[in-house]
This record gives sequence, C-alpha cells and structure tokens, in this order.
Amino acid sequence: MIASFLNIPTGFRIIIETLIVLLVIMLCYFISYSPKIKEIKNTQREYDGLYLNVVNIIPEVTYDKHDKSQVESEMMQESYEKIIDMLPLGLGDYDILYDELVNLANICAIELNSFEASRRKVIPVDTFHSKVAFELEIVGSFQNMVAFLYKLNSLNNILELKAFNIKSASKRTISDSLLFEGSFFAYIFNIG
Repeated sequence: MIASFLNIPTGFRIIIETLIVLLVIMLCYFISYSPKIKEIKNTQREYDGLYLNVVNIIPEVTYDKHDKSQVESEMMQESYEKIIDMLPLGLGDYDILYDELVNLANICAIELNSFEASRRKVIPVDTFHSKVAFELEIVGSFQNMVAFLYKLNSLNNILELKAFNIKSASKRTISDSLLFEGSFFAYIFNIG
C-alpha cells in the first residue's frame, strides 16, 4: 500500500497529505475544543441569567430615607474627624506641633535650635483652612538631617516646605555638622 502511495505523482501526494493533516486537525478540534466551547456558552448563559436576577432584585432592596441620611451623616463625621486630626484647630495648637518636632529631633539625633511662627500671620487658603508660616532651624549630620526631614511626613500635621538653606555649622565642635534653615507652612482648620 505504501509503495502504491509513493507511485502517485508528487503534486497529488502533497494534496492528499494536506487533506489528511487537515482532517486530523479538524478531528482534534471537534473532540477537544467543541465541548469546551459549549461549556463556555452554557456558563455565559447562566451568568446572564444570574445577572438579570440580581438586576431585578436590586430595586426591591430600598433604604429608609432616615437610614440613608444617618449613614451619610456618619460618613461626614468620620471625614471631619480625620481632617481635624490633620489640621490643628488654631494657632494655640502649635505647641503640640513644637512638642512633636522636639520629639522627632531627639529620635533623629538632631538639635532643634529654633521653631517660631513668622509673625503669627494667618494666610487664608479658602473658607475651610488657612496656613501659617513658620521657621525651623536644626543642626546635625547630613544623614540625621535627611532622616528628620523624611520623618516629618509621619507627623499628623500637614506641612509644606517652602524654602530651605543648608550650610556648614561653623561654630560647632563636630566637623560634619550642618545647619538647616527652612521656611514651612503648616495648615490650620478655620474655626467658626
């Protein structure tokens, strides 16, 4: 049989071999992939049916207007409390900020030379909050200074660094000490 197949001219033999390969591929497709495609289509129909059921059920679930307004009120209260945590209530709360800066300076082995609000000038940003400028002067090694400035982000207050100057601390006994002079804005919540 193989000998008779080899006697067929080459062009016809290539056509026959191609047809046999196509037949094998089609057979594999119908045996392997056809059931998977049917299963996917059935799953898609089930999903569509469940989706329609859920869409039909949702209008039946209604909230009492009182419950909805209470939930919204609680969410607004939570947002308000988060903002109050981040924005001091007034200029008097800068004592707390000063204490946090002193504590952070001790942790980072930095000497806090000065912290003062610049003329206690309040700059209104909008009806919700204002900003107060303050100056900060610290002395320490470069690594400790970078650690201190990085950890400022962990404070509860929102601080904005406006300008800074770093120079050698000339009157210090430690040779690698630097002096950092920075201008910051701290934000406060407008009361009333």
